[in-house]
Amino acid sequence: MADLQRDTAVVVEASTVDRSDFSATVSEEWAIWGPMGGYLASIALRAAGAHSGRDRPASINANFLGVAAFAPVSIRVETLRVTRVATCVRVVVTQDDRPVLEATVWGTDADAGLDHHTDRGRPDVPHHSDLASAVDLLAAKGETWLHPFWDRLDHRPTEWIDDWDNRDASEPEKTGWYRFVDGPRYDEAWLDDTRLLIVTDLDAWGAATNPHIGELAYFAPTIELTCRFLQPANDEEWLLGWGAAPVGHRGLIGVASETWSDGGRLLAIGGSTLLCRPAPERPDR
Repeated sequence: MADLQRDTAVVVEASTVDRSDFSATVSEEWAIWGPMGGYLASIALRAAGAHSGRDRPASINANFLGVAAFAPVSIRVETLRVTRVATCVRVVVTQDDRPVLEATVWGTDADAGLDHHTDRGRPDVPHHSDLASAVDLLAAKGETWLHPFWDRLDHRPTEWIDDWDNRDASEPEKTGWYRFVDGPRYDEAWLDDTRLLIVTDLDAWGAATNPHIGELAYFAPTIELTCRFLQPANDEEWLLGWGAAPVGHRGLIGVASETWSDGGRLLAIGGSTLLCRPAPERPDR
């Protein structure tokens, strides 16, 4: 049984003020093609939190340098900058001395500053309580998820296309409600915010494919993922993800993303860069 807390856990191997070394194991339970990008970045996020000792993450920018195997990884965290209320670190994740991810992470203890909130509201989509789960929608067609990752979430798509081959082209945007099946929240901010990081990475490919009809000749792994953590999710069990891919050009797709709470709070903003590759090169084929 998959468990987000266990499957993103890091073990300290050595530690000084300026550097810590950790180990972790990449779980196959979070596979899409290879390890889901937001999940792998979550391991780096937790290592950054363990080293910095700050109360909560402020941001992460992760670059994916290789496809990780479902096996142990080594993690090096180095301090880049320390202020009274914030710390910036570099995280390097390697596997058999091969780099698979490098990230810059800020953590903070700040608790005072400008305080304002958007009043435009979350995307105007149906509520999760009025939607069917993707599992049930697939089962009605006699199908199941192809990748283990999707068993980790209760996914309630706000739009569902039964006949993908004969659908109409649509705007390059996607929304969906997500609930992690292993539990609604965690008390530790660096762990609980991995939920926001994973959701940030979820709607990119769906948004990018909406304008294209017919058989897709490409897939698009994430090469860069950014998340800015704005507010804690607190006890929010359901998260609404929104992604938009306004331009795909010469093999690159840029994606903007937002993650909202069930109660209408904007929890995180971010985005990703996707690198389009011919479909036959997908690692799961």
